[in-house]
Amino acid sequence: MSRSFSQPGRSNHRATLAVICGVVAVVVLPVAVELTRKISGALLLDAAWAIPVAALASVASIMFERGARGERHGHAARLLAEVTGAPADGMAAWDVAA
Repeated sequence: MSRSFSQPGRSNHRATLAVICGVVAVVVLPVAVELTRKISGALLLDAAWAIPVAALASVASIMFERGARGERHGHAARLLAEVTGAPADGMAAWDVAA
């Protein structure tokens, strides 16, 4: 039996927020670079403010997407594990039971 994540005709606000955050994450860097070209006296280095904005928007997008799918417990730990490569349960990679 397949699991349905949303009912027809019912909006999923977390999915909408995930898409918006994803678009912001993708668009913010090119827009910042283009602004440095358009503004006189601005250097390319001035666009560096967009890097943490894009990083936060992408993490928010992933977290909203997981919430939209119904994954509510421990999603922050799993996200951190995916980003860093560390195990989600807090065990070190070398602490494997034989």
